[in-house]
Amino acid sequence: MTNQGPSASKAKAGEAPDRYYDGRNAVAHPVRVNVTGSKLKIVGVGAQLLAEWPLAQIATVDRRASDGAMTFTLANALRKGDGARLILADSGARNLLLTMRPELAQWKRQGGYRGLKRAVVWGGIVAGLLAGFYFGFPFAAAELAQTMPRRWEMPFGQAMRNAFVSLAPTCHGEAGIAALEGLITRLAPDEIEDPPLTLDVIDGKMVNAFALPGNHIVVFRGLIDKAGSGDEVAGVLAHELAHLDLRHPMQNAIQQVGVGAVLTMLLGGGDMSSVGQVLVGLTYTRQMEADADSRGVALLEAAGLRADGLAGFFRRLGPEESEGILPDWLASHPGLADRIAATDRPSSGDDAFDARQWAAVKAVCSSAGADSESVDSATDSAGPADSGAAPDSNAGTDNGSAGNTTDESAGTVAAPGDVGVGAPVSGAPRIKPSKSRP
Repeated sequence: MTNQGPSASKAKAGEAPDRYYDGRNAVAHPVRVNVTGSKLKIVGVGAQLLAEWPLAQIATVDRRASDGAMTFTLANALRKGDGARLILADSGARNLLLTMRPELAQWKRQGGYRGLKRAVVWGGIVAGLLAGFYFGFPFAAAELAQTMPRRWEMPFGQAMRNAFVSLAPTCHGEAGIAALEGLITRLAPDEIEDPPLTLDVIDGKMVNAFALPGNHIVVFRGLIDKAGSGDEVAGVLAHELAHLDLRHPMQNAIQQVGVGAVLTMLLGGGDMSSVGQVLVGLTYTRQMEADADSRGVALLEAAGLRADGLAGFFRRLGPEESEGILPDWLASHPGLADRIAATDRPSSGDDAFDARQWAAVKAVCSSAGADSESVDSATDSAGPADSGAAPDSNAGTDNGSAGNTTDESAGTVAAPGDVGVGAPVSGAPRIKPSKSRP
């Protein structure tokens, strides 16, 4: 029996795709699952065989209460600390596996001893990875980020959001926030529902958006103003959700601050504000950006939305690039032309917003009750508050810089190389999307 996952065809809106993590990098592979004899075959895009697991050695790792999706791995992988795992939705493939191995369905979340055991295991992981972090092994950060429960990320994200609290107020247009909330709810994969997603819209001119550890997304008014349609905003939000899904913000936080700060945050000690100031320098690699672009487009397609918005937004930034307004590091990680080619899709699918919703999103900051000019001035002069390098930096990272702010009279754009992981700006969470909401 075969489970035909959404890797080969567009998934229905709200469907949780079957996914495989190979334990070697942070990429989630949409897969189909075949059971042949005593083996479970995990097949990726293009019928590529990604792994073959003996049925007798499969173990259950987790089961989500929200939708019944289960996470599996190999028993010997648990003992060796191998990060390979398979997430099966409530699907025919999962049901077949549970029919052949009914004991796998008996797994229950436990406290007490299980919690103590987890603490011991984490102590071993941290000790084992310490040398890797000290010498800057990106793989170690990726593995720890993939293994860490998402709720453990929250102190990191909150520290980052608090770093620039005085620079930019949030917007409170109820209809616009509701429209953005509905879009995020529709786009978000189930894996990132806990902790609940939070969104801040910042009343600043910067053309930027970014994702933070702990399921935070921040969007600047300047990006909404720059976008030519709601589908372009949807493309940017899908890109940021993809970063969260792939655990990129936490991976970069770990690489940036090192294992010592990770331990400090997890144990609840240390100066969180100083850690937040360090974390605002987060950067993404070329591969991370490419992966987030690809995954973001897949999220749009899975939700039944137009998937051409991200490429459309990149095209809109093209004149700034051709005029030399965008910094060199944006063009190289990866360049807009390459990103347009990789994300270009037909204009099929539903619009992200109807006319009324899009108008509300465009006006989301009109009732913020703040002095926007003074805020923009403060943001423009904030220096490297965005998570990339300053405009003259050669760091080669793709995150937008606070030094590259938008001056509307001159047309200068602080474009999101990431479409970006930008400057962490504080503000209480305004929305908490949930799949259970209408």
